[in-house]
Amino acid sequence: MLKLNVDGAVNIDGKQVGAGGIFRNHKGRWIHDFWFYVGATEGDWTELWGLHEGLMIAVRERFCPLIIESNSLKLVQAINKGVGLEANTCADSLAKMRKFAELGLHETTLVPVGLVGLFERDAEGSDSLRRTASNILS
Repeated sequence: MLKLNVDGAVNIDGKQVGAGGIFRNHKGRWIHDFWFYVGATEGDWTELWGLHEGLMIAVRERFCPLIIESNSLKLVQAINKGVGLEANTCADSLAKMRKFAELGLHETTLVPVGLVGLFERDAEGSDSLRRTASNILS
């Protein structure tokens, strides 16, 4: 079992922002670390950058199972809150549709034809998706 601790740091004028983290084993020994300069952004986003980069490393290095810790209450609450099935149907459908695609990340800016109806239903009546998204880092 490994633990990932992530944190962000912002100077007083918000123009120098960095994030980083460390991976430790079950005995607390240092396994891997990372840090990077983010640039100018809001403080809450630095924690998210740190988590993102930490998770990318964890996937690459196959660091699992993994415990994640952060001192950002907003980030922890957003992760622990989760979403209901209704708010996750488009993402679930994408994952199922793409599981036989070529390896690697695939992105698009258009709604896939098979998800148009589902996406429209979400946009028309599912405010739980919008509420959940607006709660993250707000």
